[in-house]
Amino acid sequence: MAQRFRPSVPKRRDWLRGFLVALAVAIGLYLLVAWRRPWQPGGFWGLTYGTIAALLFLKDGLYPLRRRLLARPFGSAQNWLQLHIYGGSAAAILVVLHTGARWPGGSLGWWLLGLTVFAGLSGLVGVAVQKWVPALLSRQLRVEAQLQRIPELVARLIPEADELIKGASRSLIDFYQAKARPVLLAPLSWRTAFGGIAGGSSLLDNEFRSIELRLGTEEKQKLADLRSIVGEKLELDLQYSLQSLSRMWLWFHVPPCYVLLALVLWHIVTVWQY
Repeated sequence: MAQRFRPSVPKRRDWLRGFLVALAVAIGLYLLVAWRRPWQPGGFWGLTYGTIAALLFLKDGLYPLRRRLLARPFGSAQNWLQLHIYGGSAAAILVVLHTGARWPGGSLGWWLLGLTVFAGLSGLVGVAVQKWVPALLSRQLRVEAQLQRIPELVARLIPEADELIKGASRSLIDFYQAKARPVLLAPLSWRTAFGGIAGGSSLLDNEFRSIELRLGTEEKQKLADLRSIVGEKLELDLQYSLQSLSRMWLWFHVPPCYVLLALVLWHIVTVWQY
């Protein structure tokens, strides 16, 4: 029996429990200290929270090096990923606690806060993308291909369909030229992909059923083969779009995170100097 895909369930519940416990301790300690005396970002506890947040940001910045480090010192790529996700989330919360949950007082503070929020939210978007895209590809698609090979695979479908349709009746040829071939010629795009699969079982289901009623037994087989080719094109469209989304997200998330890391280091330097 196949296991049901549940995107809301974390892969490692022990990491989630540890994160929630650490978060509860951090917030509880913050409330206790703030209740006894005014919280100061430059005080002992304020600096402690800020330092831990900075170290977590630095650790997240090292995430692309996990392969060169052979997963050291965290043992495995899975541990690196979990620490990247939960550590980044914890760092964002510690930044808020470091400031005493007050609005920043200068431009650098606003940049730090804004980039921290952006990095956290874009990271959560990335978690959702990394959960949904592989699941959608594996559960709904028959064809699986690497992003770089998809245009090549699509280009092969048109000659295959042209060859299949040779010698067919005028009705089938007209249907192919007017309905099916434009789909095969259409560029890889979100519109074609989601119009064809995500919005329904197939972009041309009604048209295929309509022409099938007017064909003989032999040509019905040709139509079935043509339908399979069109379906493969639509699946490649969807796969191309989803894989492109995953790669686009990296540009959406990574550069701002490194800008944030640079500003954190600059903030530390200015604090120690002044």
